[in-house]
Amino acid sequence: MPPDEPPAHDEPAILRASSTPPAPISPRPRTASMAGGTRRRLTVFDRARRGLETWTQTRRRRRIAWSLAALAVLLPIGLFVVYPLVGAWAIRHRLLPRLEARLGQRILVEDIDVSLGHATLYHVRMLGEAAQTVGEIEQLDVDFATLGSLVGSIRLQAASLTHVQLQLSHQQLTRVRAALDGPREATVTAPGQSASSGSRTKLATLIPAQLHIRDVSLRVDNRVELTIASIERMHATSPVELRGIGVVAHHPRATITAHADQAKLSSTTIATFTGATISASVGTGATAATATDISGSLIRIGADVYWQAAGTYPSTNQVAWRLQGRTLDRGRTGDAQLLTATDQPSGLLSAAFSPTAISFDGTIAIAGVSLAHPAVVNRPVNGIGFSLAVRGSFDRVAQRLEVPVATLHKDGVAIALGGSAQLGQHRSIDLRITVPPVPCQTVLQAVPPAMIPKLAGYVLAGTFALDLRGAIAWDSLAASTLESTGGLAGCSIVTAPADSPAKLNAPFVHRVEVAPQQYADLIVGGKNPYFVNYDSIPDYVIHSLVETEDPTFMQRESFAAPGMARALLENLRTGTLRVGGSTIPMQLAKNVFLDGKRTLARKLQELFLAWHIESTLPRYRIIEIYLNIIEFGPGIYGIGRATHELFDKPVYELMPVDAAYFSSIVPKPRTSYHNFCKGEIDDDTRNRMQRALTLMVNEGEISPEDWKAATETHVVFAERKDSEADCMARRKQALTEFENR
Repeated sequence: MPPDEPPAHDEPAILRASSTPPAPISPRPRTASMAGGTRRRLTVFDRARRGLETWTQTRRRRRIAWSLAALAVLLPIGLFVVYPLVGAWAIRHRLLPRLEARLGQRILVEDIDVSLGHATLYHVRMLGEAAQTVGEIEQLDVDFATLGSLVGSIRLQAASLTHVQLQLSHQQLTRVRAALDGPREATVTAPGQSASSGSRTKLATLIPAQLHIRDVSLRVDNRVELTIASIERMHATSPVELRGIGVVAHHPRATITAHADQAKLSSTTIATFTGATISASVGTGATAATATDISGSLIRIGADVYWQAAGTYPSTNQVAWRLQGRTLDRGRTGDAQLLTATDQPSGLLSAAFSPTAISFDGTIAIAGVSLAHPAVVNRPVNGIGFSLAVRGSFDRVAQRLEVPVATLHKDGVAIALGGSAQLGQHRSIDLRITVPPVPCQTVLQAVPPAMIPKLAGYVLAGTFALDLRGAIAWDSLAASTLESTGGLAGCSIVTAPADSPAKLNAPFVHRVEVAPQQYADLIVGGKNPYFVNYDSIPDYVIHSLVETEDPTFMQRESFAAPGMARALLENLRTGTLRVGGSTIPMQLAKNVFLDGKRTLARKLQELFLAWHIESTLPRYRIIEIYLNIIEFGPGIYGIGRATHELFDKPVYELMPVDAAYFSSIVPKPRTSYHNFCKGEIDDDTRNRMQRALTLMVNEGEISPEDWKAATETHVVFAERKDSEADCMARRKQALTEFENR
């Protein structure tokens, strides 16, 4: 073996059989295993099946690709085109009918915009009976769960309402409240469905977890007005917060207003409020009394409600009263206690009520009351205090109030009141007011000085006592009675201020209104060229005017006001204070010492000053002053000036027909001035003149012949210095000023 050859090895037999290297082995397709371990080649069928599988997989990929492309196109269309349309349809035809069925009111919506998770309803209206609008919402925005809405489940997350206005009857309000307080699941029956086919709705899903409302206005039966600046409910478990709350309760004779900065409502504590203000008024709607800084709460336990409140009056920073009570059996029964505290004394008034009656008994002690009402005073009177012990009951079925005893104590004066009142359709009142004997000066000092400024400086002697009885039935006011005894008759004046009726014995200066907001000084005495002495006035002129204004003036021996009862009944009939019922001394007191505004404070001063006038001046002097200062037309004061302006002659030449004309216009001199402007007498004035002439002849002031001549004589006015149009314009201006007082 050559040396360069590799060493010999054992080789397989196949290599040993040939000296040439083997050819490379080409790869072969796999074949199925055969019995005995042998393999076979792929058939034509196998190749075809393999090709079909490859083609199928490629088509599936293409289908998935096309599906994804279609979804990319259709999904935005569904979410942003179809979804809003379906959502608006669902709100209008599914959600609103549920609310309508629950509230018992039809709901209309002008337009609806829906986007993913949000809906806006524009100009939502709720209709009541006769299809009248009882509620409006300018805009309602609602957020809801988007995924749930895709499967037909609506769950509100937040709601925002703007400019909500509701005007409901008490029945509608009760229905709405019952709907909100009722079960949270209800069967809704659409039109054309039977009750059994209605769908069941869980109304809890219709209550938003968050609530925002701006500018709410609610009016119930034109009796209660509620305004709320904002309502917030941040979470389903948190209380509802109300801000800027105003409540006004109207009544034909009174108005009560309440304002609160903030209040909270929840399921257990119905309401808590702070910073509230309550005011009340009678008649004209201005504030009569105000209580401020009130805080309180209402708590519900089952069907019972417990409530408490405390407050102070404007003139003090301390708590002046507390009110607590409860209503049981859904308001059918309950009781309350009012605790009042002043320096001396304090009071406790308890009340209990049932479906048929209300009873009350106890004492109220008030201090620091602020009084400001145009029917009572011209300007606020602060610091009023008194105590009132009262016992009585009210029959809720018969609408009858019984007060056996009520005694008001004010600075040493006790005023006892007792009686009954029938409310409802046949109103009536039967009362008795008595003041036990007390020094006159004590009575004068018990009245707040701010109410009687013209009486400052008076010092009285004697004893004051009063017994006033009245029975008034609104169905027959003419048969009503009002009688009194006592009063100032037992008093006398020790000291009077300089500006008092004592000055009227001598000539004095009287300030009069000659034009709207223009005043001049009128001298009541000989220096006035138009002043007329009592002896220069014809008797029939005096008696005609006196009989018209104060028929008993010449006959009575002491101060009396018989016309006040008639005036009171007339004011009760009309519900106003238009009729004063003043006697001649009262008119004199009003014209000389007081302003023209009708208030209770002015009437009190008027009565006192009239008593002083009748106690100080002789009858002829009272008549003389009265006829020289009363108004006979715009800017025309005194009978001397009136005779010159209207008839162009002196007073002593007045005829009975002229006297009748004067007596017919004195109650309303500015209104009646149109007779002079037109130069002729209207029918209403002529009828009043006829009554005055008949009264004069019946009293023997004129003869039947003079009466006959007067009835056949026409009033001849003086020639006007201006046109009829200018004269009527002056009258209108004067009337406007008078009405605005």
